[in-house]
Formats: sequence, C-alpha cells, structure tokens
Amino acid sequence: MHALQSTGDLFRPSPLNINRFPCYPTHKMRDKCPNRRRFLQAVGAVGAMGLAGCTGGGGSGESDSEYLNLEQLADQYYLEGERVVIVHPDVMESLEVESGMQIRVGQAGGSGIGSDAALFTLRHEHPIEPDRENIYLAERDLDRFDAADGEEGIIAEFGPHPDIEERSEAESNQEFIDLIVDNGSHHIIAAVAPHGGDIEPYTDNQAERIADRMGITSWMAAGYDNDGTNRAHERWFVPETNIHPMSFGRLEELEMRGFDAAVSFHSFHGDERGEHEGRVSIGGLLSEDDRSVIQDKIREYLDSAGADARVTMEPTGAGHGTSSDNVVNWLTEDGRSGVEIKQSPDIREDYWMDVADAVQDALEDLFEEEYEDEGGW
Repeated sequence: MHALQSTGDLFRPSPLNINRFPCYPTHKMRDKCPNRRRFLQAVGAVGAMGLAGCTGGGGSGESDSEYLNLEQLADQYYLEGERVVIVHPDVMESLEVESGMQIRVGQAGGSGIGSDAALFTLRHEHPIEPDRENIYLAERDLDRFDAADGEEGIIAEFGPHPDIEERSEAESNQEFIDLIVDNGSHHIIAAVAPHGGDIEPYTDNQAERIADRMGITSWMAAGYDNDGTNRAHERWFVPETNIHPMSFGRLEELEMRGFDAAVSFHSFHGDERGEHEGRVSIGGLLSEDDRSVIQDKIREYLDSAGADARVTMEPTGAGHGTSSDNVVNWLTEDGRSGVEIKQSPDIREDYWMDVADAVQDALEDLFEEEYEDEGGW
C-alpha cells in the first residue's frame, strides 16, 4: 500500500512543479500536451525523483484584489447554475487570471476573502462591453453574499483560502479550502469530492475514507457556513463542470497525472425538497459494465445496512457525470473513465460509510490487476 500524506496537511508549492513546464495545458487542452505520466517516462527516473511528493495549493496568503462597483446584470444574461461574473479584460490581466477560473467577490466593507465573499467563475463570452470599474453579476448572485446593485465590492484572485490548513479552522471561519491525499506518483484511482464540508455534507468524508483505506489519491474541496439555510451551498458551490485546476492548487497537482479511473461523490440538486429521497445514482463515462459492478455493490451494502434505497444507473453517454469538462472525467488518462455517485441527503447522512465501502469493494475488484502490477494493495 502506498504511504500517503494526511489530509490535515496543506502542501506548499515545490520548486519543481510538473504542471508548470512550458507546455502547460488547461483541462480543455489535454490532447495538446503530454500528461504527467508520459512526461515522467520521458525524463526518466532522475527527473521523477525531483517531482515526487505532495505539493500544491496554499500559497503565501498574499493575493491580488481590486475594489470595483457591483453592477447587476439584466435577467436575460443570467444562465441558471453557472454562477458567473464578468469583468473588464484589464481587471483579469491585473489579477493574473483567465476566463473559466474561479475567483472571489465580496462586499468592500468586509474582508473580501472571508465571511462576506462567494465563489464565481469568470466568463469571457458575454453580450456586454464591461466597464473597467465594474463587476457584473446577476441579482441572484448578488444575494449570495448579501450585496446590492451599485455597492462597492472587492474581487480577489483565488478560490480556496490560501492560509487555512485544517477543516476545523475553515469551519470556525466559515471558509472554503481544498485538501489532498497523495504520494506524488499514484495514478490508478482518484477519489474526489468537490462539494464537501457543509456544501454537500459527508461527500468529502467518503472520498477521504476510500483514499485512507485503499491507499489511493484523493482531492476534496470543503466549504463551510452552516446557518440552517444552506448558505454554504450558495457561497461555495462551483459546478463540477466549471472547476478550473489553476484555481485549486492541490487539484492542479493532479491535473496531468492521467489516472486510470476516478470516482466522485455528490448530492442530488434540489434534494432539499425531498425529490430524491432514498436514492443513489451511478453516472459518468466509465463503462456501463464497470458501473454495474459498483451499482451491485452499493445495493448489496445498503441492503445489509437495512436501508430502503433505490440504486439506479444512468444510461451510457447520458445523465450526470458525462461531460468531458467534469473534473471526474478530465482527471483520467482517456478523459472517459470517471464515475459520479449522487446520493440523497438521507443516504449521505445515515449510510455514507456503507456507500463508500461498497465503492471501495467494487474498485478493488475492477482494478485488481492494475494494483498487482504496481506491487499490490
């Protein structure tokens, strides 16, 4: 079994980072650059020794920000669920960010990076000509951090907080962080949970449990603000198809690794209304045969636990988890070997360990040969 770092650690950038060599891709340009595994094979063992180990995220805590006016977009410019923000290209250049990356927007009277901020995705394709002094958001998105049209706001160039290193500290500060479990070279399976903490509770526990028990890589993002109104989801949720690796330093470390497969844990959208009570759904681009193994294991474990659950599988090429822009797919070598597990709140709260252990059992069966080639579990 691989010796992995604790998720309690946050990893600072190392002097030599594979993700910063000259042919640096975004996840939408995977076919234009070699992935990390191929690069290591090319440079040989000496280069590989310099690239191993856990690095990422964090940073010095010194981040760029600008004070701008909050400008409400007309309703027709708002696309449901995108949570986008529009700024002038000069602002993007000043902050050293690009379209598609995640940034923070808050009220100018607050910290700008703390309890008054929310995450947004920068968008470059839009029907307006932005003013240099404005931040453009939809009315619904202004509500995400209790702001109003015409107020002064602040925009900051990072997603996860650069200086918070533990879940407990993030929770006490109502903050957002990302975490990694990785030995710097594992490439068979990645377990991810982009909406952990209070956003979609217990999903990060599931990814972490699998990583600890299997000795695989895991990446988790966790956001906190539990005021009883699902505020953490409003502030910190980034759609899994919008997640940009350059905005999540620890995820950036894994972007070019090229995993054989990846699994992600999620909640159903709208589940606060009870629309999916007692349900688990297996989606993604992983083959239907492999996903059926996971489905059978989850059914078996939930039945043994006495859960009244429906465990369904999405059709191949349809349903959730099938976009090539989904983090669970672009983390894989072929871009098509991700599986997305969606669960209703009652399943996540009462049976999260059963689901995680079932997925682990299935993955051990499916990838036994690959692990034997690597020296066993």
